[in-house]
Formats: sequence, C-alpha cells, structure tokens
Amino acid sequence: MPSRGGRAWHELESAHFVLRTDLDPARAVETLELLEQLLHAYLVVGWNAKGWPKRLSIVILRNPDDVHHFLPRYDGVYVSQRPWPRLALSPWRYGPDGLSTVKHELTHHIAYAAIPNQPPWFAEGTASFFETAWFDNRGRFVIGAASENMAWRGTMHADELLTARANRHDPRF
Repeated sequence: MPSRGGRAWHELESAHFVLRTDLDPARAVETLELLEQLLHAYLVVGWNAKGWPKRLSIVILRNPDDVHHFLPRYDGVYVSQRPWPRLALSPWRYGPDGLSTVKHELTHHIAYAAIPNQPPWFAEGTASFFETAWFDNRGRFVIGAASENMAWRGTMHADELLTARANRHDPRF
C-alpha cells in the first residue's frame, strides 16, 4: 500500500478490461494494450465471440510474493462465481512479456464463457496451452511453445487426469 511506503497503484480501463496494478505507469499501459491484442487473437483462433464484450477486472502485482500473500499455493486465480465480479489476480512474471499467468487466467475467462461446464483437465490444459501465446517481431500471433512454468507442476497418471472428479486445486493442474 502506498500509505505504508509501498508502490503507487494505477487503474486503467479499456473496452474489455479494468486493470489495477502497481506496475510502472508505462508498463501498465503496455500491458493493457497487450491484453486487448491477446483477447482479439484468442477470439479469432476459435472461441465463439457471441455475447462479447464481457469486461474483466485484472489485478497484476509487480512482486509475485504479493500474490502469494493472498494465494500461497498458486501463481494466479480466475474468479467468475457470484457474488464476486469476474476477476483475475496474477503476478508479473514468466516469459518475455511477463504475462504467462495473466494469459492463463484470461483463457479461463474466455473458455468459461464459451463452455461453462469444463472438466479440470480440459480447463487447465486449454489455459496452459493459451498461456504460451505471443506476438513475433512481425506481429504474427504464435501459440503452442512449451511453457517455462510447467516444469515444477509434476506429472499425473492419465486415470487421475481424466476423471471428472479431478481435484481442480491439485497444484499439478
């Protein structure tokens, strides 16, 4: 909190996002622009865009330890159940753009709008795939490279992975 000597907070809005962050102002603006580009690209590659725009509040904290203060076992979270508004909480980290976890949570936002009832293996697999997205130096949308943050999660037997009752809170997802 700034009142306790912490970094200043900024709130920025775009057509589809409300970003609250302690990132530097220039980085916050770049991040918001990238989020709009990613949303457009994600919708173009196959998500049904009916009913859009749905506005998403995103909190991005500069220090991953600040996220772990609220979520000790996770790097981010997407919340869409009432009474809470649609919200993603994520640290700035992983990958060249620092937004791997944000992209993961954004995918949950899009995917749950298109397919509300998803088994955990599908929800987390889809989000893990889309978190690899980036734009190359010619502005082309690239997706599918192995994610840097997947290695720590460990493995899971197929029977456990594909069960409808798989524990969504298992850190291997």
